[in-house]
Amino acid sequence: MRNLLPQPTSGRAPATPYCPLTETPPTMAPPGLPRFIAHLRSDAANLYALIDSARDHSLVPQMRQANIEHHCLFSGVKALTLARVAPYLVPMAALAPHLERLVPYAWGGAWSMVVR
Repeated sequence: MRNLLPQPTSGRAPATPYCPLTETPPTMAPPGLPRFIAHLRSDAANLYALIDSARDHSLVPQMRQANIEHHCLFSGVKALTLARVAPYLVPMAALAPHLERLVPYAWGGAWSMVVR
């Protein structure tokens, strides 16, 4: 099986805050990133992003503002009290329009993974 994942260019997300759902990433993308994004898009109906909002507190408010479907993996009182730091499952199809901006921002930031 071929490796579709590009190699990370750094170990962290950019230090300068920006909105990955609406702005262009401040760093250059790894060389294999367009192929990886194309793969995500081609199988979007079967993929999900697992997002750790504890690593980046701006992501959930941005998803709410952009009306992107997302589901907290906690329920009940925990979902309410830990919403800012909870893990979220996001259908890749909901993220598809934002992948060119979101994936370079996420790459190497340790706050997201792709699951089937």
